Amino acid sequence: MLEKCKGCLEMKVMTSNKPGPKPKFCSDCRNRDNWSAIRQAFYHYDATVPEIAMLLEVENCQVCNVKLEDGNKGGRGHKPNSRQIDHCHDTNKIRGVVCWNCNVGIGKLGDTIEAVEAALKYLKGKHNAVR
Repeated sequence: MLEKCKGCLEMKVMTSNKPGPKPKFCSDCRNRDNWSAIRQAFYHYDATVPEIAMLLEVENCQVCNVKLEDGNKGGRGHKPNSRQIDHCHDTNKIRGVVCWNCNVGIGKLGDTIEAVEAALKYLKGKHNAVR
């Protein structure tokens, strides 16, 4: 039976080798290099297909401008410039696309403007230096 894939929007047979509910994405979409980002956007942030397409078109990190790479499958061993979908932890809304390093840095600063401003002030040397 043909069903519409939530990724490519084509009518396809939706099958999976894994037990459980029928997949919402076809095997072609699930086998893409950037499947991790697609799945994250769709399932975690309720992104629409056009929104996901827009996120995948972003070529450079929106913080440090490094060229982004696809293919990060999650877990250990993240590539420093792997595509990450950044989101607000309070609202769960997508903010943009950043590299893994910037995503971790923002997270380590608690996702707050105050902490980022304090870090900027520190880096500019506006603090009590040891020397």
